[in-house]
Amino acid sequence: MNFKKRIFASVLTLILILSAIPVNASVTIETASLPFEDAQSGWFVPAVSFCYANEIMSGKSENSFDPKGVTTREQMMTVLAKLDGDDTVYSQCTFTDVRSDVWYTPYVNMAIAKGYSRGISDTLFGIGKTLTRQETVTLIYNFAVANCYSTVNTGDLTVFEDTTEVADWASEAFSWAVGKAIISGSNGKLNPRGAISRAELAQVIRTFMENVVFADCEHDFGTKACSEITACTLCGMKNWPTGHICPVYNCAEGSRCEICGEMMAPKGHSYEAADCTNPMTCTVCNGTLGEALGHTTDSGICKRCGKEFFASVYDKFVYCMTEMGMTDSSDPNTKYLKANVTHTDGATSTQYVKYNKSLDRTVFEIIYKFAGSSHTVKTTITMDFEPSGGYHVESYYSTTGDLQHANYYGSGIITASDSSFKLNGYSGDSAYRDQFDAIAKGTLLLNIDASNKLIKDFCGITMSDFGFTNFN
Repeated sequence: MNFKKRIFASVLTLILILSAIPVNASVTIETASLPFEDAQSGWFVPAVSFCYANEIMSGKSENSFDPKGVTTREQMMTVLAKLDGDDTVYSQCTFTDVRSDVWYTPYVNMAIAKGYSRGISDTLFGIGKTLTRQETVTLIYNFAVANCYSTVNTGDLTVFEDTTEVADWASEAFSWAVGKAIISGSNGKLNPRGAISRAELAQVIRTFMENVVFADCEHDFGTKACSEITACTLCGMKNWPTGHICPVYNCAEGSRCEICGEMMAPKGHSYEAADCTNPMTCTVCNGTLGEALGHTTDSGICKRCGKEFFASVYDKFVYCMTEMGMTDSSDPNTKYLKANVTHTDGATSTQYVKYNKSLDRTVFEIIYKFAGSSHTVKTTITMDFEPSGGYHVESYYSTTGDLQHANYYGSGIITASDSSFKLNGYSGDSAYRDQFDAIAKGTLLLNIDASNKLIKDFCGITMSDFGFTNFN
């Protein structure tokens, strides 16, 4: 059988057919696919489809192609025999490792007789030896020479980083393969001594046939067949089937294929499960059944889809504190968040965010203890939220500790509108008024910063959402 009648599945033809179909105008029904579970997706699928359709390479089993697996030298002889299509029985070769009664014998005998391979030594063919990339290219090159295909050396190997690793006996073949775009390398390397995977071998075979064997053929597939492999009437290359393509498919009544005209019988809807906003929807015709499930909350976070439903940032904050905050043992109406921090200078601080449901009031509180001192500063920011969405803010500051700063107390007010600090009360030595003012302002800034981290981490809200920006 002439090998030209056994080869070539044109994936390019499939692409051209599909690209001519208007988007959303039709659907593909019963698309023909490879029987291999490990060759349903990936860069190598077109090449595997080509080799499978043209009976050049089969799977390692019914369900597996084994794209990452390697190929032995005798397995490669089977591939060459299928490319050749010659059924002649050739005489037994003289290599001592080639038996006369095993599956690979006729393929090895043919390859030796036709000059496709010369073995790895005068006495050994190399049965069981893993095929390398440079051996693969050389065998394909020998096949091209023996069958009078173009073998002009047009490739420049110097563009590859590892060109010096190519063996002398393989350099001519590699130059030809690069020139014909049969080999393109990977990450700037040829990797000539590396084992070639089955997926890579399928790609080499495909590009060899497209770029060398059938490069000049204007393919004619005759009547398009949507579910069967078709062959070019001019050169014999085989085209992988597209599957029936129908106008928006009616799952209850069927539809006629716009490629081959065959009437597709109805198969019923194939529904995807309903979600919060969509009813059950058919994946083929987009028909719907029933109603959407709806969200699991009117105010909060939907437990099904995670979408938020809050009228304001304040509502989100209250929801977060109610759901995630710890309960104050002394006041069941109060929920709180807490963080303990040790600063780089050895100082420590304890940060609280407290929300009282009955008072609808929030308190941001920080207790700062200086390093190596009994001096402590406590700062609180109390926010009373108004129904209109605004809020009134008051801050209080007090210090206790060593003699220099003992028992001084003050209170102040900040407002979200101007974020300014205004001290409106102080008890203590007037000499320390400015110092107290500075300490109070510093701990206020620290309070705002620490509160920001707490509510951001737990609630996804920042202090700037409450107006605490550009504080001065």
